[in-house]
Amino acid sequence: MAKASSGTGGWTPPKLPGEGTHAPHRDDPEQRARVYAAIRDLPGVCEKTSHGSPSFRTGPKTSDRMFASFVVAHHGDERVAVWCAAPPGTQALLAETAPERTFVPPYVGKSGWIGLDLLKTDDAQLAHHLHAAWAHVRGKKKAR
Repeated sequence: MAKASSGTGGWTPPKLPGEGTHAPHRDDPEQRARVYAAIRDLPGVCEKTSHGSPSFRTGPKTSDRMFASFVVAHHGDERVAVWCAAPPGTQALLAETAPERTFVPPYVGKSGWIGLDLLKTDDAQLAHHLHAAWAHVRGKKKAR
């Protein structure tokens, strides 16, 4: 698990895969690097392997919530994707306006999360959605 770097408020990706209870899933280092680049400047972000995939949380504490997960070929769907939290209404809007690059991910889709097909999503769109996910989840924590 990566820790927030001191002083800059930014995040540094780990050099080795995190520990987890599930076997690691397939990987796409080039697309994973795009995800790392998109979240690099978000304060407090930590990576933890969850269900065999890199997942990103708003901080290092157990109570800090996950806002995104990098997933490759989940159950054979052949997508290289990011699943991320989304503000209310975003999932329905994207299903209508961008069905070629977005989808409702399994498990977390019922909570309003969105899936982004990374091979069809540009860097600006990726950063926008990951920053929105971080802010949405971080805001929920502060409201508690």
